[in-house]
Amino acid sequence: MMLAQIRSYLQERGQVTLHDVATHFDISLDNARFAMDYWQKQGKVRQLGASCGSGGCSSCGDEEDKVIYIWSAAAMPVRWARPAKHG
Repeated sequence: MMLAQIRSYLQERGQVTLHDVATHFDISLDNARFAMDYWQKQGKVRQLGASCGSGGCSSCGDEEDKVIYIWSAAAMPVRWARPAKHG
């Protein structure tokens, strides 16, 4: 399944753009966006806007190139349930 392959790719790279995903898997930007949206809804991916150091970002390229997706599942806190008291 493509979602699992994209997950593995993102875990290996740590961070990607939509163009990275689309190019690597030879899929459309819409399909790459669908995959990133899916993993965001699962709480596995965070989306960050990339900062542009040149001051004027009109020369940075497409707006989607500025968005970075980061695999963050390992950084999410795990909620532990307290054991029931026996009494």
